[in-house]
Amino acid sequence: MRKIVHLMILVGSVFAPAAGESWRELESEGLRLARTGQFDGSRLFYRRALDAAARQGAGREALARLQVSLAGVLYGAARYEEARRVLEEALSGGLDGTGLVGTTAKLNLAAVYRAQGRYPEAEALLLEVIHRREQAAGGEDAALLIPLNNLAEVYRNQARLDAADSALRRALEIASGISPAPREALSSLWQTLASVRRAQGRLPEAGELLEKALALKAELFGAEHPAVALLLNNLGAVREAAGEAAEADGLYRRAAAILERRAGSAHPWLAAVYNNLGKAAARRGADVEAERCLRRAVAIWEAALGPDHPQVAAGLGNLAEFYAGRGRLAAATRLYERALGICRSTLGPEHPETRRLGGELARIYLAQGRRTEAGRLLRESAAVRPPQARAEPVLSFAEAPHR
Repeated sequence: MRKIVHLMILVGSVFAPAAGESWRELESEGLRLARTGQFDGSRLFYRRALDAAARQGAGREALARLQVSLAGVLYGAARYEEARRVLEEALSGGLDGTGLVGTTAKLNLAAVYRAQGRYPEAEALLLEVIHRREQAAGGEDAALLIPLNNLAEVYRNQARLDAADSALRRALEIASGISPAPREALSSLWQTLASVRRAQGRLPEAGELLEKALALKAELFGAEHPAVALLLNNLGAVREAAGEAAEADGLYRRAAAILERRAGSAHPWLAAVYNNLGKAAARRGADVEAERCLRRAVAIWEAALGPDHPQVAAGLGNLAEFYAGRGRLAAATRLYERALGICRSTLGPEHPETRRLGGELARIYLAQGRRTEAGRLLRESAAVRPPQARAEPVLSFAEAPHR
């Protein structure tokens, strides 16, 4: 796989299209590579298609469609800031924000905002897209499935599990009335619902949903697709929470191998797997491996998402927990304080993760004799269950509509 991507980079390094090269052919090749998870190669073909389309006099809507598709592969490659710029450029360039391409651009921009931890902005865009599509369809329609799935993910990130459950139930009810079944959308809906069920502690249901989603996703995209690796990681998190450590470890390692080959060593989905591998290693006493994996997860998340993302806070909290368990209280204190600061500013003081981190830091303060500071944090923090293995969600990133 690495050789293939390297060759694609060489082919795409001459940015201007060859004489007579059709932008539609370049677009088709970009789409083919994207659907097999080869995001770097796909990105280069879409950029060449955009250049060729501009030279060949393609209309505004065709150019916008290419921009939306390019943003999709940038999202898949975790190049979120680039994807945001491309989508915002498309929407500010005269594109009708109420039409099919325009609402798809907004849908995908919401996915980018969610990946960047900008949850209120993501929610507002998704509610707008859902309203537009309801108006266009005159009611329930297949075009609502991805927006409802992504809205549920935003709600889950905000710990609004009842709202997430409601959005998913509506989407699954719509899907049940569609023939033939919307298989790709169903795989994402099952995956998102599994994340909600796991957060609710309903592990058997979560496991069953992930197994169904995994089988369908592998059938649709192949066993080596990054989205399949993500499901393997999430299933591992469920198995680990159920006490099935050996099976969980095997699932994590399979996920890591796929992502290393297909997404690269800097992708945030790989960070989720290393985070889980690190926590598993810590539980069996393999401290050197545990610290290496946990530190690598934090480094990847920081590089991909920025230093103040909630996912970074989760990684810092897990590394702090590891250090605290080994008596390294000064290091644990610094990490917990930073993680708590991130969560307070991004998720708010009432979010369960903010409260959990506050409680953990309070216990460290007590061990250090800092009773006043500990008491203040304990009053702020409600009792919550211990942290679980991270189950990194996937958002369905809608492809731009084709005529």
